[in-house]
Amino acid sequence: MTDKSLLMKKYPNRRLYNTATSSYVTLDDIRQLIKRGYDIAVVDVKTGEDLTKFTLTQIALEQQQDGYELLPLEFLKQLIKLQDRNMGKIFNDYIKLSMEYFIKHSSYMEHLMKSPTDQTYVFDYWNQNINMLNQQNINFMQMALSAINMFNTNKNK
Repeated sequence: MTDKSLLMKKYPNRRLYNTATSSYVTLDDIRQLIKRGYDIAVVDVKTGEDLTKFTLTQIALEQQQDGYELLPLEFLKQLIKLQDRNMGKIFNDYIKLSMEYFIKHSSYMEHLMKSPTDQTYVFDYWNQNINMLNQQNINFMQMALSAINMFNTNKNK
């Protein structure tokens, strides 16, 4: 683990324990640590099972309850439908790449939004990047479908 990595242990009573500070923490404490750049891992103290994804999902859902719309309703419905279509790996890769792209360009967009420059430039830049992202998404899906078709063709031989 690096200096920015923290291990949290989850006990049967649902309490979370920060091994670095030897103290109990809340989900909000973990959220704040993540916002400050820490890499968090959560394990079940009894079984050793990795509960990180579950815990981070729980944090995201709590933010949703606080009025912050993390994921639109239609997106959640489609997410559930995709689980039944064996598209998990492709979807995970797609979301990861999309998020990386968004993060890469969001700081520049924030800078432009705060500057007194012509605001139409910001929207032109944004539209240009959205179009680029759409093209990347199309290319990614075509590659994924091509790989699936190749696998199915080889499987049928």
